Amino acid sequence: MNYEMLINQAEDFVTKYMHEHINPALLFHDNSQTESVVSITRQLAKHYEVNDKDFFILARTDAIAPEGLDKALERAEKYLKAGADGVYLEGVENEKQIKKIGETFKGVPLATSVLERGGETPWLSPKEFGELGYSMILYPTTVLFQYTYAVQKALGNLLKEKPMPKDSSVTMKEFEKIVDMQYWAKIEKEFS
Repeated sequence: MNYEMLINQAEDFVTKYMHEHINPALLFHDNSQTESVVSITRQLAKHYEVNDKDFFILARTDAIAPEGLDKALERAEKYLKAGADGVYLEGVENEKQIKKIGETFKGVPLATSVLERGGETPWLSPKEFGELGYSMILYPTTVLFQYTYAVQKALGNLLKEKPMPKDSSVTMKEFEKIVDMQYWAKIEKEFS
């Protein structure tokens, strides 16, 4: 089974189940909704245990902000008991919470995200997160925000009719090496 088919099947299953059984508006405030998510997790785990042992279920809860860390920990524990392989507690607000999650789920694959210059989760290095028990760390704005800044500077230089600064760019040869132009030339030749 290829990746795209796997994702489509999982999406179809979850979408169908959620439309039939879950009211998203109540997801954070109604314990029966948590039980529905647990049920989904249990069914997915059972399905993929039989059909694809490499499938990994990362259960996410956004309950920290509306209900607090303790309730979010309880939800994550329920997801693990239902068959999730790892947990992702969204909205971590401080280093104390990061440590508590790591201690609570010691040995469990943990994920978190650090939305630099826009979120509450404090910035720690991947090594520091690893030492606290996290194996999946998302930095969704780190590259995007720096890229946006570089584009703004480049466009500003063009507006000021200034040439590209040599110390803040790559050469054509460096660019071709970075994007592996030889590989893409082979692909283009193969499919044209």
